[in-house]
Amino acid sequence: MSDLIERLRGPCPSIPAMRDAASEIERLTAARDELRRQLAEAELDAQRYRWLRPRFFAADFAYSDPPVCAIVFRWPESAKISANLDREIDAAWTSSWNSVSCNWWRGPIRSAIRLSSASH
Repeated sequence: MSDLIERLRGPCPSIPAMRDAASEIERLTAARDELRRQLAEAELDAQRYRWLRPRFFAADFAYSDPPVCAIVFRWPESAKISANLDREIDAAWTSSWNSVSCNWWRGPIRSAIRLSSASH
């Protein structure tokens, strides 16, 4: 990259140096765009976590036999549960349940996210 910059800053930049510069700009632009996409994804995950965190209810580090870790959240009866946790959090977060403070909600505890001890 520094060689390319030096060639472009020289008294008379060559056509190959300009082509190299265009390629480098395209590469850097693509890398920037990918980083922006990753940042947007991480920001959405952070929002989901911030929404889910106050709904934490309990943890059991020896749940069932063989033992697995289980994390329990307050979850309304009307909310769907599926293998796609992101989608279900997004749906609950945009529903009317989002406006209800978790500390005030006394509905049944319905779900546990099970994390296999073998995977950690």
